[in-house]
Amino acid sequence: MHDLINNTYFVLAILGVTIAFLIFFFIFRMQYKHKISDLDYKIKSLQMRPHFIYNILSNIYYLCELDPLKAQKVIDDFTVYLKKNFSAVSKQGLISFEEELQHTKAYLAVVKARYEDLILVKYDTPLLNFKLPPLTLEPLVENAVKHALDPDSDPLHIIIRTRLENNYNVIIVENTGIDYPTENDNKSKPSLKPDNEPHIGLMNIKSRLAVSCSGSLTLSKRPDGGTIAIIRIHTDHSSFK
Repeated sequence: MHDLINNTYFVLAILGVTIAFLIFFFIFRMQYKHKISDLDYKIKSLQMRPHFIYNILSNIYYLCELDPLKAQKVIDDFTVYLKKNFSAVSKQGLISFEEELQHTKAYLAVVKARYEDLILVKYDTPLLNFKLPPLTLEPLVENAVKHALDPDSDPLHIIIRTRLENNYNVIIVENTGIDYPTENDNKSKPSLKPDNEPHIGLMNIKSRLAVSCSGSLTLSKRPDGGTIAIIRIHTDHSSFK
């Protein structure tokens, strides 16, 4: 009987260790897959298209002769944009909204050098002191420029707002112009051009917000055309402590 009890304890101990190992392996595997997925998204988001770089360099080339001071400003903005792109890959965890906003402003300054008065941006961001995943705001604004801007139509208006609402840090990105496709639209509408993807990782932004800080992203269409994107992150998961 004593040997039987000892054997039972031994089997239970082995079983307990095995279960603990399986749980640890499952958690490690999920974290590893999340890190790989997050890195893959960052790399894909930062793949600048050759024509985009070509247009920027061409603008700088002509501005060097026509307006050297403006050329210098575009070079400065493009340098900041590149630095923010490269540093985003190495960022772990959440970053300040102010840092993400700087990245977004650098991108807009670069594209405005080409389109000038065709892109009009308004900032209403009194709330800056909170955190969010890197590459959250900038891809939304890039989507607006890529899909809503029509050089043959009225200027594209982009409004970026922040506010505190019922213990949630809220970011609102509103743009006029053409409705850019959401992930739901893509299920029924194929992309028109191979290099003009319907959206830049909207589902991935949603996923990263949910996993990293229990945040959410909702998209809706403006009555007069355009899109409203709203990010909500609870203060418990996004405030600096």
